[in-house]
Amino acid sequence: MIDQITFTPVSTQVVIETDYSESLYYFLEDDLETRLPGAGGGMGGGGEDRSNFAPLSEVNPKPPYVTLLVGEVASQQTNTLVQQREEYADYTGPGSLPVTLKGNKGGTVTITGVQFLEDSTVVYYEASDAVSQRPFLIL
Repeated sequence: MIDQITFTPVSTQVVIETDYSESLYYFLEDDLETRLPGAGGGMGGGGEDRSNFAPLSEVNPKPPYVTLLVGEVASQQTNTLVQQREEYADYTGPGSLPVTLKGNKGGTVTITGVQFLEDSTVVYYEASDAVSQRPFLIL
């Protein structure tokens, strides 16, 4: 869960509560999907991660929202890969949401909305924890 985001003229810092500090990595994007470069110096432990990023761009200094992308590091020593499993939910149209699915490592992913556009489909969801923030969804 995101505990705090701090935007300053020289940097951006995200504080995330997680029990999986050593197995996660993060990216931060603005509403135009411009990725903020990592700024190093991140810290972890005690149930939280602190990740540092570059400041918001001059082109988009006050985006209406930012998106935190979470990845899971696969261990090369044990040759562990992210496990794929199938979860099914019935979507019969408006009124059939929210739908809650199993997330990673005991978490959940709740689909709160679906928007069908001319050239794409947008799925709105909430994740119970950082490890479940990167689901692979097939509609």
